[in-house]
Amino acid sequence: MEFKIKIDEAIKDRVNKILLKLEKSIHISDCEFIIAGNALNNVNRSTDIDIFVLDDMQEKNLEDALKAWSVHSTRNAITYEIGTNIVQLCKYRYGSLKELVDSFDYSHIQIGALIKNLVPEEVYFTEEYIEAKILGNSTYMGSKYPLSSIIRALKYKEYGELSKNRMVMSVILAVTDLIERGVEDYDDFKDQLDAVDLGVLPSDFKDFGDRKDRLTDLFNLLVTDKNLQYKPKE
Repeated sequence: MEFKIKIDEAIKDRVNKILLKLEKSIHISDCEFIIAGNALNNVNRSTDIDIFVLDDMQEKNLEDALKAWSVHSTRNAITYEIGTNIVQLCKYRYGSLKELVDSFDYSHIQIGALIKNLVPEEVYFTEEYIEAKILGNSTYMGSKYPLSSIIRALKYKEYGELSKNRMVMSVILAVTDLIERGVEDYDDFKDQLDAVDLGVLPSDFKDFGDRKDRLTDLFNLLVTDKNLQYKPKE
């Protein structure tokens, strides 16, 4: 218990430092929200500040407070540039801090804090999070957005948060999840491509050149109802 209290206090201290940065530019004292993920880790590089809410009212309050700094919007997140800080208001909605953090795809980011009136009231992290921080190696935990998780594995390997072996295993597991999951329709496919960490849509893949049709091929392979496949015009 004493061990957890010490970790809670360390995380709350990090939260307060983040809030101090934001409070200089925006008025969020009346907002209730969650900061979760890599921003709460003691990393030696700049990371985005991912913010989540539990209900529509709090989302509107935050959007009103942050609207002057909006630089990019997708169906899954709004990105804000506040001074030197990149803040993402994520659209994923869960019923509690625990449910949200448990849904994260890699163990080293399974941490979050609930903030009310600029005070971190609750901190939650998983046992797998502690293991990842002690061993210095993350683990793929499963994902509703496995396509994003595949790309994130490469990023986390580059940042030293996944070993080569864990990166390879993470990709294999995420590919398996993607194939097992499939996609319901083209909107679902776009949603997979438009995950927070990717922020792209099929129309953005201009660099594919002559191979851009491969995205359609991927959709046709994954769609569960084969009647919804795209067929070339005759």
